[in-house]
Amino acid sequence: MALSTDKILGAVLAKIEEMSPRVCGNYLDIGATRGHLIRLVSHKFGVTATACDYTRELIRIPGLKIDLVDLNHDLLPYPEAHFDLVKCTEVTELIEHIEHYRHTIREIFRVLKPGLFVVTTPNILNLRSRVRYLLLVSSAFLAPCMFAKVIAT
Repeated sequence: MALSTDKILGAVLAKIEEMSPRVCGNYLDIGATRGHLIRLVSHKFGVTATACDYTRELIRIPGLKIDLVDLNHDLLPYPEAHFDLVKCTEVTELIEHIEHYRHTIREIFRVLKPGLFVVTTPNILNLRSRVRYLLLVSSAFLAPCMFAKVIAT
Protein backbone atom coordinates (compact mmCIF):
# COMPACT_ATOMS: atom_id res chain seq x y z
CA MET A 1 0.00 0.00 0.00
CA ALA A 2 1.08 3.53 -0.72
CA LEU A 3 1.90 5.80 2.20
CA SER A 4 -1.11 8.05 1.59
CA THR A 5 -3.38 4.99 1.40
CA ASP A 6 -2.13 3.96 4.85
CA LYS A 7 -3.02 7.45 6.13
CA ILE A 8 -6.51 7.22 4.64
CA LEU A 9 -7.11 3.81 6.22
CA GLY A 10 -5.77 5.04 9.56
CA ALA A 11 -8.02 8.11 9.40
CA VAL A 12 -11.08 5.96 8.68
CA LEU A 13 -10.28 3.60 11.57
CA ALA A 14 -9.76 6.56 13.90
CA LYS A 15 -13.08 8.12 12.83
CA ILE A 16 -14.94 4.84 13.39
CA GLU A 17 -13.39 4.51 16.84
CA GLU A 18 -14.18 8.15 17.67
CA MET A 19 -17.80 8.03 16.50
CA SER A 20 -18.69 4.50 17.60
CA PRO A 21 -15.95 2.94 19.76
CA ARG A 22 -17.99 -0.15 20.63
CA VAL A 23 -19.25 -0.92 17.14
CA CYS A 24 -20.00 -4.61 16.70
CA GLY A 25 -22.24 -6.79 14.59
CA ASN A 26 -22.52 -6.55 10.81
CA TYR A 27 -20.32 -4.32 8.64
CA LEU A 28 -20.95 -3.45 4.98
CA ASP A 29 -18.10 -2.20 2.82
CA ILE A 30 -19.40 -0.59 -0.38
CA GLY A 31 -16.71 -0.27 -3.03
CA ALA A 32 -14.35 -2.54 -1.13
CA THR A 33 -11.63 -2.50 -3.85
CA ARG A 34 -8.77 -4.67 -2.54
CA GLY A 35 -10.29 -5.16 0.92
CA HIS A 36 -7.54 -3.57 3.03
CA LEU A 37 -10.04 -1.76 5.24
CA ILE A 38 -12.23 -4.85 5.61
CA ARG A 39 -9.29 -6.68 7.15
CA LEU A 40 -8.42 -3.78 9.48
CA VAL A 41 -11.99 -3.05 10.64
CA SER A 42 -12.82 -6.73 11.11
CA HIS A 43 -9.66 -7.28 13.18
CA LYS A 44 -9.98 -4.12 15.29
CA PHE A 45 -13.71 -4.26 16.01
CA GLY A 46 -14.59 -7.94 15.56
CA VAL A 47 -17.42 -7.17 13.13
CA THR A 48 -18.77 -9.57 10.52
CA ALA A 49 -17.86 -8.12 7.12
CA THR A 50 -19.87 -8.11 3.91
CA ALA A 51 -18.64 -6.49 0.70
CA CYS A 52 -20.42 -5.17 -2.34
CA ASP A 53 -18.79 -3.79 -5.44
CA TYR A 54 -19.28 -3.64 -9.17
CA THR A 55 -16.67 -6.40 -9.66
CA ARG A 56 -15.21 -9.37 -7.81
CA GLU A 57 -11.85 -8.98 -9.56
CA LEU A 58 -10.16 -6.61 -7.11
CA ILE A 59 -10.77 -8.11 -3.68
CA ARG A 60 -8.99 -11.24 -2.52
CA ILE A 61 -10.08 -12.21 0.98
CA PRO A 62 -10.65 -15.95 1.40
CA GLY A 63 -14.18 -16.76 2.51
CA LEU A 64 -15.55 -13.24 2.03
CA LYS A 65 -18.70 -13.12 -0.06
CA ILE A 66 -18.75 -10.19 -2.49
CA ASP A 67 -22.16 -9.15 -3.76
CA LEU A 68 -22.16 -7.59 -7.22
CA VAL A 69 -24.26 -4.43 -7.23
CA ASP A 70 -24.78 -1.80 -9.91
CA LEU A 71 -25.69 1.18 -7.76
CA ASN A 72 -27.19 2.95 -10.78
CA HIS A 73 -29.88 0.30 -11.15
CA ASP A 74 -29.91 -2.19 -8.26
CA LEU A 75 -31.18 -2.13 -4.72
CA LEU A 76 -28.72 -3.25 -2.07
CA PRO A 77 -29.42 -6.98 -1.64
CA TYR A 78 -29.78 -6.86 2.14
CA PRO A 79 -32.70 -6.66 4.57
CA GLU A 80 -33.68 -3.46 6.34
CA ALA A 81 -31.66 -2.47 9.41
CA HIS A 82 -29.12 -5.26 8.91
CA PHE A 83 -25.78 -3.43 9.31
CA ASP A 84 -24.29 -1.67 12.34
CA LEU A 85 -21.61 0.01 10.21
CA VAL A 86 -21.61 0.96 6.53
CA LYS A 87 -18.42 2.30 4.96
CA CYS A 88 -17.70 3.79 1.53
CA THR A 89 -14.05 4.84 1.28
CA GLU A 90 -12.63 6.84 -1.62
CA VAL A 91 -15.74 6.19 -3.68
CA THR A 92 -16.14 9.16 -5.97
CA GLU A 93 -18.53 7.02 -7.97
CA LEU A 94 -21.04 7.22 -5.14
CA ILE A 95 -21.38 10.96 -5.58
CA GLU A 96 -20.07 11.82 -9.02
CA HIS A 97 -21.01 8.94 -11.28
CA ILE A 98 -24.22 7.50 -9.95
CA GLU A 99 -27.18 8.90 -11.79
CA HIS A 100 -29.54 8.63 -8.82
CA TYR A 101 -27.17 9.08 -5.89
CA ARG A 102 -29.97 10.11 -3.53
CA HIS A 103 -31.62 6.75 -4.13
CA THR A 104 -28.32 5.04 -3.27
CA ILE A 105 -27.95 7.04 -0.06
CA ARG A 106 -31.54 6.11 0.89
CA GLU A 107 -30.68 2.45 0.22
CA ILE A 108 -27.66 2.70 2.52
CA PHE A 109 -29.78 4.14 5.30
CA ARG A 110 -32.42 1.45 4.68
CA VAL A 111 -29.93 -1.36 5.39
CA LEU A 112 -28.24 0.51 8.26
CA LYS A 113 -29.42 -0.02 11.82
CA PRO A 114 -29.08 2.97 14.10
CA GLY A 115 -25.29 2.97 13.76
CA LEU A 116 -22.45 4.53 11.79
CA PHE A 117 -22.20 5.50 8.11
CA VAL A 118 -18.70 6.60 7.01
CA VAL A 119 -17.99 8.06 3.57
CA THR A 120 -14.68 9.39 2.28
CA THR A 121 -13.97 10.88 -1.12
CA PRO A 122 -10.65 11.83 -2.72
CA ASN A 123 -9.46 15.32 -1.82
CA ILE A 124 -9.02 16.87 -5.24
CA LEU A 125 -8.60 20.37 -3.82
CA ASN A 126 -5.03 19.58 -2.79
CA LEU A 127 -2.67 20.57 -5.64
CA ARG A 128 -0.25 17.71 -4.91
CA SER A 129 -3.15 15.25 -5.02
CA ARG A 130 -4.32 16.64 -8.36
CA VAL A 131 -0.88 16.29 -9.91
CA ARG A 132 -0.44 12.75 -8.59
CA TYR A 133 -3.89 11.81 -9.80
CA LEU A 134 -3.23 13.20 -13.27
CA LEU A 135 0.19 11.55 -13.54
CA LEU A 136 -0.62 8.23 -11.92
CA VAL A 137 -4.37 8.01 -12.61
CA SER A 138 -4.98 6.60 -9.16
CA SER A 139 -7.24 7.90 -6.39
CA ALA A 140 -5.24 5.80 -3.91
CA PHE A 141 -2.86 8.75 -3.47
CA LEU A 142 -5.52 11.26 -2.52
CA ALA A 143 -6.25 12.27 1.06
CA PRO A 144 -9.76 11.74 2.40
CA CYS A 145 -12.49 14.24 2.93
CA MET A 146 -14.48 12.45 5.62
CA PHE A 147 -18.12 12.35 6.61
CA ALA A 148 -19.34 10.22 9.47
CA LYS A 149 -22.69 10.17 11.15
CA VAL A 150 -23.99 8.27 14.14
CA ILE A 151 -27.68 7.55 13.90
CA ALA A 152 -29.25 7.66 17.32
CA THR A 153 -31.62 4.94 18.47
